[in-house]
Amino acid sequence: MESVQERSEQTVRSGFSGDTSLPVDDAARALVLERLVPTKAFTNIPLLRAVMRVPRELFVPKDFTGNAYTDLPIPLGAGQTLISPFEAVYALQQLNLYPADQVLVIGSGVGYPAAIAAQLADRVTALETLSSLQRRDNDAVKALELKNLWIKGVSPEQAKKETGSFDKIFVLASFPEDIPSWLSDRLNEGGLLVVPIGTCEAQRLSLFTKNNGKLTEESLIGVCPRPSFPATENFPIPEGKNSFLEESFEYDGAETGTSIPGWFDLRNVSLRPDAASPDGGLVLWFDSSEIRTQQRRKDALCRKKLAEEKISAENGDLPDLELSPLTLRQREEERTTLAIRVFALNGKNIRKISFSCYMEGVALVSERKYRRAIITSSLVFFDENRTPLQEIPLTALGIGNTPWKEYRVPAITVPKKTREAELRLGLFAGYGVLKVDALVIKRTE
Repeated sequence: MESVQERSEQTVRSGFSGDTSLPVDDAARALVLERLVPTKAFTNIPLLRAVMRVPRELFVPKDFTGNAYTDLPIPLGAGQTLISPFEAVYALQQLNLYPADQVLVIGSGVGYPAAIAAQLADRVTALETLSSLQRRDNDAVKALELKNLWIKGVSPEQAKKETGSFDKIFVLASFPEDIPSWLSDRLNEGGLLVVPIGTCEAQRLSLFTKNNGKLTEESLIGVCPRPSFPATENFPIPEGKNSFLEESFEYDGAETGTSIPGWFDLRNVSLRPDAASPDGGLVLWFDSSEIRTQQRRKDALCRKKLAEEKISAENGDLPDLELSPLTLRQREEERTTLAIRVFALNGKNIRKISFSCYMEGVALVSERKYRRAIITSSLVFFDENRTPLQEIPLTALGIGNTPWKEYRVPAITVPKKTREAELRLGLFAGYGVLKVDALVIKRTE
């Protein structure tokens, strides 16, 4: 019996193409070139071209169309979110879509990734469990005139009974460690399944391959936690919890730079040993200095080439290197350092929390004139629909070198509408090396 990949490769060689030839959307093209390509996580060129053809604003609520092309999840209502472009495209890249593939997408906010997949696969079936989101996604599909994409409104129980088999499956809702049989039974032999695995506070994106009727798992990256399947109205809120985050980064067998348990949206960050750290072990290491050095070398070579051209033209003036606005934005994204951790937080019951951590800065440089400090962490509060309520800067390190030091924020007021919070770490408006260890966020009286 042919495997999914063998059958798909034969179809590719036969000349068949699932490309619907949608026109390139300027905003979607900018998203790819300015936000996705600089992360260096994407190698599938046909997939990136497909992303350029799908206007993301068609799939977001009207109040958030201005944020449609930010690389962040967008609230959809009823506690659901539209997956961020990075996570959506990264997951689709793992599925390695071929023109003969039959694809199934399950969850809330399925329209955007399903529309991208429809540019590459033969047929895409999307199951939406919330009727309001189904109407919006179907309106977008009609506007794009996608003939090979079907979005069905179903209940969670109906989704479990969906008939048919599929070569590739992408689930946008999370599951615990075990994949249910009703889902694995839908996957063809040799097929691929991408799904978030974990709890409401820490999830990872996992790739499952079906061989001889069994699923084998490969852990990929940490992702923004999504509601579990079946879709719930709101995120679950633990009661009576005093400690929300105690992180020393002492993981057994942790993979440097690719996946750090519980953390997502990692940009230029890895786990590295540091004997001088408070725990004397692994620390979270943000490094944009190496990227800046590489850029300087490229600029120097370019200036040398331009200078040689001028000299050959008998013009001795050394020209300035002028970079296009697109190149400048790409370089800004390449220097991004970021790591995000999410935790459930009920503002009705918890009024104040505290934050503490140890940090070290090495050769920090501010990108803003006359600023002598760089913000290195902040806390963002969200309501039940994941709409941002407030962002609070927590720590800042001075430019130059700052040895290991403990930083504390003893009392942070939690907005009453808060149902979830994000801790964001990185070098914001600066570059260099930042080391972080011994993070603690807990309830205070």
